[in-house]
Amino acid sequence: MNLSFKKSQRLLKPRDFSHLQSKSKRSASKLFVAYYKKSLVENSSFSRLGISVSKKSGNAVFRNKIKRMIREEFRKNKIRHASLDILAVAKKNADFKNFDISEDIKLLLERLI
Repeated sequence: MNLSFKKSQRLLKPRDFSHLQSKSKRSASKLFVAYYKKSLVENSSFSRLGISVSKKSGNAVFRNKIKRMIREEFRKNKIRHASLDILAVAKKNADFKNFDISEDIKLLLERLI
C-alpha cells in the first residue's frame, strides 16, 4: 500500500480553497472544521486535501505539527479514495493541549464518508 502524499493530492491554488468555502458541506469536531465537496478534477480516483491553521493556534513549530498530524490521518484513512476536495481548518480558539489531536482528526474524516 502506497501511503505517499503526492502534490496532485493537495489543494494548492487559491481558487481550490475558495471553491470549497462556498456552498460546500461542512463537518465539525472539537478542534477542526472540514469543508468538503466533489472534486474539481474530473474522473479523479483520489481525494485532495488542503489545510489551514491560523497563527492564533500557536507558533510555527506547533502549526506544522498539526499539519503533519492531519496529513498522516488523511494518508491512513480510506477517504483518500473518495474523489472529494477537503479543506481542514483548525479552530482558532481550540484548546489543542487538552485533546488528542490525531483521534479528533480521525473521527472527523470518518464522518465525511
